Amino acid sequence: MSFSFKRDGTLIGPPKPTAIKVSGDDKARQAFVDAATAALRNCLPLSFSPALAQGIPGKVFTLQFNSPKDNAKAVQQ
Repeated sequence: MSFSFKRDGTLIGPPKPTAIKVSGDDKARQAFVDAATAALRNCLPLSFSPALAQGIPGKVFTLQFNSPKDNAKAVQQ
């Protein structure tokens, strides 16, 4: 996921999925993207120091989310 922050720790627009490698159909991929987006949004807003808040707006950050290689194992655990 690629995204940028505002000075107040919220996102500038929605996060953008990049390089999605999820086994399954389009529905499975969309479910993964939705879950990753929700996970990111649940951490917001972030609290930046004044100095960091001055330099952070508009910078692009990328966060990698990984799906389990074997969905059956993930469900059993």
